[in-house]
Amino acid sequence: MNQHRNVRRARVMARVVGTIGIVAFSPVSASAQELVHRWSFDTLEDSVGNADITLHGNASLASGELVIAGGPVRTNYASMEIGETIASTGSLTVETWFTMNSAQEWSKLWMFGTDSGGYGGTPFMDFTPIIPGGLPSIGYHTVNGAEITTRGEPVAPSLPTGVAMLATVVFDDAADQIRLYRDGQLIDSVGWAGTISQLGNTAHNFIGAPVYFGDGSIDARVNEMRVWTGALTDAHIAANAANGPATPAVHDPRIDVPAEFSIETGGEAGSITIPITNLGTTGTLQVTGVTITGPDADFFTTDTTLPLVIAPGGEGSLELGFNFDGWSGEFGAQVEITSNDPFSGPKITNIAVKVALPDIEVPAGITQGPVANDAAPQTFTALVQNVGQGELILFDAEFISGNVAPTHFQQFKVVRDFIEDGPLYLAPGESTELEFTFDPSRILGTLASGYLEIESSDYTSPVLTIPVTVELQDSLPATTTPVLEHRWSFASDASDSEGGATAELLGETTVSGGSLVLPGGGLRTNMASIPVGLTFARSRSLTIEAWVTPASEDQMWRKIWMFGTPSTGPFAATYIDFSQRSDIPNQSPSLSFRTPGRGEVVTRGEPNPPMLPANVESHLVAVYDSENDVISLYRDGTLIDSVGWIGEMHELGITTENYIGAALLFGDADWGGTISEFRIWNGALSATQVASSRTAGTEVLPDLTAPPAGDGGLAIAKLAVRDGQIVLEEVSGLRAGVQYHLETGTQLNDFVPVAGSTFSAGGTIPTVPAVGPRRFVRIVEGAAP
Repeated sequence: MNQHRNVRRARVMARVVGTIGIVAFSPVSASAQELVHRWSFDTLEDSVGNADITLHGNASLASGELVIAGGPVRTNYASMEIGETIASTGSLTVETWFTMNSAQEWSKLWMFGTDSGGYGGTPFMDFTPIIPGGLPSIGYHTVNGAEITTRGEPVAPSLPTGVAMLATVVFDDAADQIRLYRDGQLIDSVGWAGTISQLGNTAHNFIGAPVYFGDGSIDARVNEMRVWTGALTDAHIAANAANGPATPAVHDPRIDVPAEFSIETGGEAGSITIPITNLGTTGTLQVTGVTITGPDADFFTTDTTLPLVIAPGGEGSLELGFNFDGWSGEFGAQVEITSNDPFSGPKITNIAVKVALPDIEVPAGITQGPVANDAAPQTFTALVQNVGQGELILFDAEFISGNVAPTHFQQFKVVRDFIEDGPLYLAPGESTELEFTFDPSRILGTLASGYLEIESSDYTSPVLTIPVTVELQDSLPATTTPVLEHRWSFASDASDSEGGATAELLGETTVSGGSLVLPGGGLRTNMASIPVGLTFARSRSLTIEAWVTPASEDQMWRKIWMFGTPSTGPFAATYIDFSQRSDIPNQSPSLSFRTPGRGEVVTRGEPNPPMLPANVESHLVAVYDSENDVISLYRDGTLIDSVGWIGEMHELGITTENYIGAALLFGDADWGGTISEFRIWNGALSATQVASSRTAGTEVLPDLTAPPAGDGGLAIAKLAVRDGQIVLEEVSGLRAGVQYHLETGTQLNDFVPVAGSTFSAGGTIPTVPAVGPRRFVRIVEGAAP
């Protein structure tokens, strides 16, 4: 039974180019009937073959007949050398016109075999006209095998003496049957799972005597005897009986087809050409029907228009199509061919197609490194092997984002240009080292990941994805002052004056009046896309700053910006986003940070600031401060919300989809409003720096080293959380000789003094316990009450 593997097809199938090679072709016709010997007994000559008769004892020729008048065992009989015929055929038909003069039990009309001196080692076939009970019998015996006879029920009627008759014995290996006909009519049969050739090149081939047994010679006259390779059909047997011994029935037209036909292919759809020959000399052959059967029949089709007409002595082609639809293995079917051949029933051709497919083998994963993140691009290899039986074609190889973020696939590149250089071909057993490079390009973190996608002609795995990981070694100094990486002023276009990451305007988004105009509506339709993914992978802390005017307040969950890499689901994605309005009390804005490893961190815990007003420009600053473990949101220079955060920005990887005005996943509609300036800083702006930037506005970049503009009042420039305490590391505006104290609260309107927190300029500033999920701290002039 064939074993097949069901596999999916891919677009690569259209690019498979292969040839069909003939593995085996049998010239022996399916159930071919060939007259190979004929004795008419006018002489001892074989008029068809080369097996002339030899007479033994008193056997003689008289009046056109072979006369054997009985006698002891192997005394009076005829012999002929037909062993080569028997050894070379699977089926055999023996026709004999004869008359029994007397009834002699167990006497053989004919018996062909090889006497080995013992029954078990003697192969033979025989026709005994009379056994005890008066019945005829056919026998078949191989060396040390069980004898097959027609003597079981039901039995044939007795054959008479003194009556001329035709006995036709057919050994049909295709039908697994032995059959006996009298005068063209079937009278007996038995199942038979053998072939004539199993008897070998028989040495003793007798008419009228046994090969081994002790049965006497037959008392009979033989008018004609014929031996055919193949099994004559019922129609042919009946026609020969009607014609009598003088002339064999004319077999014209006469179909001849191969018994077996085998090919191998590389798996693509193709065709099989089966030759059909008309062995007739006068009649035109017409192939009128083709039926394909067997467990794999559905894979084959008949592509020749019927009837197929073949002239006498000519040859035609029967075309069968096949399409295995990406399956592999060996496929077989029986093709039944019907025609106007008068004596041949349906011809059976067994076809077999071996699909010799390639089989790609690649590493389950590749890990390289360590590589310093300030090093030059590195070159690595991926081993690709063809462990199949057919030629493997590599159509393409490239790095993709994969299904799980974070990823850094943009920094990987396959060295071979498949578009320019064409496919790679690997013979069975051949392999190749596929080169690829990795550019560390100041990426932070311990691992950089990519996914190498290989597209090939392997039908079982047309597209393979190999995870590739490079271990990173951080060789970069820590950033002390935030660096402006990108700035879009939207004065006349969407260019980035700092980083060269020009925004792509999508849908109906425009730049007009010195602003980015986002009309809203749709889903990922009206937005600006900015290619800033590498910036996130290079940052520990990050600040996003924008001057934003919402078109309306009713923009629930719409994203003013969202940067990240979508995946097979939101929980496998990475992103940061700013939603203008959430559905929590106060309808407050929301910042978020998500990686698969850490989950989502949001600023939506209590307390919450009010919603952003419509048609009013707000200076919005989102600070992701990895050093102080906090995400902070400022509006117009004032801290309005924050949340504790353990993480670093580079954990997002090199984000693939970075949108202003749209969500990269979820079903949130696009945001509507204008943005007059948009900035991204590598590093965390302090509260003082945020205030300075607010004061400077969109036209001038802030001096991050200067104190806040205005009256020179107090400002906390930098704080940290250590050992459960809030530590004020940098404070500006303290005046010598003036006392101050600290106040703390969980909201911006519930500050209370911290007992014992009085201090002076130049002295040690007390700490505040970091109690609860959120804590605000401020400096107040005067001693603590």
